Amino acid sequence: MPAENRARVLRAASRSFLRHGYHTSVDEIARRAGVAKQTLYHHFPSKDQLFKEVACDLAKRVLVGLEAEPADVRSGLLRFGLAYRRRVLCAEGLAMFRTLTAEVPRFKALAKAIYAGVPARCCAACRPICARR
Repeated sequence: MPAENRARVLRAASRSFLRHGYHTSVDEIARRAGVAKQTLYHHFPSKDQLFKEVACDLAKRVLVGLEAEPADVRSGLLRFGLAYRRRVLCAEGLAMFRTLTAEVPRFKALAKAIYAGVPARCCAACRPICARR
């Protein structure tokens, strides 16, 4: 049950942060998750920690896996670019961008980590395709 509660809190927090930004209340997140406020704090010691976890999870979702072997470099990179664009420009991607951008002054280290992590993972995903030349 604890892992299930944690997942419910993360889902509720993601929806709340994307809709209302960091200013959403912990009470609202707990209510949406169907858990007591104490349960939320059991899994996340602070609202800042919960926000950081949600932000990292949302940033990872923007990344697009390149599971299938492409026939050639062009088709592989084109598939990657189109999928990445869909993810970044969808409602959740745009809401994530707005939410994270608004909180950069408060979470500078998190913003740097996400910026360093997302592009690095995209490059790592493209590297095998480019190596096939």
